[in-house]
Amino acid sequence: MLREQKKQERVNWDDYPKSIFGWLLWTFPKELWKFIIWGVALSIMYGFYLLISERSIVIDEKVRERVEIEKIRLWNRSDNPEWRSSLLNTWDKPGEMPKEIWDKAIEEREPDVLIAMAANPWVPINYKYRLIRDLDVRVRVAAIFNTHNRDEAIEYMSWDMDKNVRFLATCDPNIRPERLKMLSWDDEPLVRSGVAQNPNTPPSILERLLLDMHDDVCREAARNKNMLPYIQKNFSEYTNIAIIRGVAGNPNISPEIHEKLAKSKDAGVLCEITKNAKTPPELRNKLLKKLANDNNEIIRREVAENANTPPEILEKLAKDKDADVRSAALKNANTPRKWVSYGNIYYKLKFAVNSNTSQEILEELAKDGNPDVREVVAKNSSTPFKTLKRLVVDKIENVRIAAISSIIHRPKSEWKQ
Repeated sequence: MLREQKKQERVNWDDYPKSIFGWLLWTFPKELWKFIIWGVALSIMYGFYLLISERSIVIDEKVRERVEIEKIRLWNRSDNPEWRSSLLNTWDKPGEMPKEIWDKAIEEREPDVLIAMAANPWVPINYKYRLIRDLDVRVRVAAIFNTHNRDEAIEYMSWDMDKNVRFLATCDPNIRPERLKMLSWDDEPLVRSGVAQNPNTPPSILERLLLDMHDDVCREAARNKNMLPYIQKNFSEYTNIAIIRGVAGNPNISPEIHEKLAKSKDAGVLCEITKNAKTPPELRNKLLKKLANDNNEIIRREVAENANTPPEILEKLAKDKDADVRSAALKNANTPRKWVSYGNIYYKLKFAVNSNTSQEILEELAKDGNPDVREVVAKNSSTPFKTLKRLVVDKIENVRIAAISSIIHRPKSEWKQ
């Protein structure tokens, strides 16, 4: 009995764990073993993931270093500004430009390189502010327009040393009133005239600009819609001809003032009335006919440039003794088509390339003796299909190729014509 009891109490070592992990696991209750094993497995998997990720980061860094070295080699391959500016225009994604290239590009004195750098959307902010203060106006404008904040861009333009850039700031309808007030005191008449044209300029500033020393500023202030009620109320007090011309061009003036201005003896006032959209057609044609016979070639040129001038007057001006008047008449879209042939090659090409040119004019230009004109007509999307079929058999190869290419791109429905 005692032997059997001792046998049963004898330790069975085969039932005990044989590893450290087994002994650690043995210390926990059996119902927790499953969770512990899963936790250990997940920990091992996560360790492998970190190891692989770290290895990938190391590989990526080596690849990035290699790519940066190759980009620097491309940059140093040529000193040609066109080559370097094309690289700056190509690498326009975040992180594509190595810092060493930014450092080299900012030291370049070639305007094309600096313009491309200023226009790059990922140029470092410290370099962008440096380019905004560059001596070249093109570099400054490129950097200013690359500013994502519109108000900040307008502010930089307002303080720019170039009058044309400051004028662009005054043309923005979202410019703040305090900026307009500051620019209204600018030394340049161009900038002050821009303030006078802005639709948001308050009447208090416009009233002061009406008394400006330069006629252009006075005229633009008188044209501004915000100044109209004040001017109409005190119109009889104004003697400055520039203000009267500005009022004549304002489409919102009262019929009484409009009728009074139509009787003016000043040709500039009459020119402004002919450009006014509210002028009756009969009165406009009467005034244009009168102005077309004016002794001053500047007045006749304004008539020739007027979009409201009828064809019969333009036909007369196309034979004017002054070359500038003739050129202006030939440029006008209302000029009769028969007068296109009297123009030089510049005007013929201008008509030939314009998709809004009438089909009658394009048909006439297709018969022109200059092959360059016929080729441009063949490329025009508005050229009649029958005209293209005639140009297909042109004696000049470039004209034939252009006509065939246009026919291929035309809708199939036109092919049956």
